[in-house]
Amino acid sequence: MRLLPRLLVATLLFAAPSALADDAHTLYQTSIIDALLQGVYEGSTTIGDLHQHGNFGIGTINGLDGELIGLEGHFYQVRSDGSVHTLDDDVAVPFATVIEFEPQEHVDLPGAKDFVAFSRALDGKLSSLNTVVAVRIHGQFPWLKVRSVPRQTPPYRPLAQVVEGQSVFEFVNMPGTLVGFRTPDFMRGLNVPGYHLHFLSDDGEHGGHVLDMRLEPVIVDLDYAESVEVDLPKDRAFRGAGLNRDMKDDLRKVEQGGR
Repeated sequence: MRLLPRLLVATLLFAAPSALADDAHTLYQTSIIDALLQGVYEGSTTIGDLHQHGNFGIGTINGLDGELIGLEGHFYQVRSDGSVHTLDDDVAVPFATVIEFEPQEHVDLPGAKDFVAFSRALDGKLSSLNTVVAVRIHGQFPWLKVRSVPRQTPPYRPLAQVVEGQSVFEFVNMPGTLVGFRTPDFMRGLNVPGYHLHFLSDDGEHGGHVLDMRLEPVIVDLDYAESVEVDLPKDRAFRGAGLNRDMKDDLRKVEQGGR
């Protein structure tokens, strides 16, 4: 059963009462992935708002202006020209997922030849596949293929069309950090099922949305969300979007293009 028809309130919470009481390991999300896929690229949530909910996360900027990375309390934008910029609190975002990162597990992961092999290997290490897991990996990466997208102007095209003009960058032996989440399949429509990762280099000069990669053996830091809060946009574009559609094919093109 799809979850979207039930999203008729401004905020959606999945949590046990005890988790809500102490706000431990709460994942915060603004908007939903199906809205972004359909071209809802303007939001009222700001970087300052994200700071109130977490120090770690991913998303994008209003107008779909590049890739968003939150790491150690700082938020960065990777533009389509590959440049990386620190974001001020008043910058607005249409879609983002953040958490106050407090790792609960550290697992050893063998090397992986590509993104698919990485996903299968890490799935085998997780203590649960039934909650959102924040994933942080720091190391030197033998090969990374990442992308960013150019800023859009109205009338906005669907994201699957926008990524046809994405900028793709490849890095070899690049030290940095992978930031992202693994989302369970039952949250399809809300967020990206499986692994959704962004990369930021140690020197803060390179990054993007990860399309593919090779890994040497690494240690993976994991934070399991105990509650999920989703703030839904209140603007006309969101309210008029056709969120009853199955966007699976569009999402596959957006997330896996180039793998």
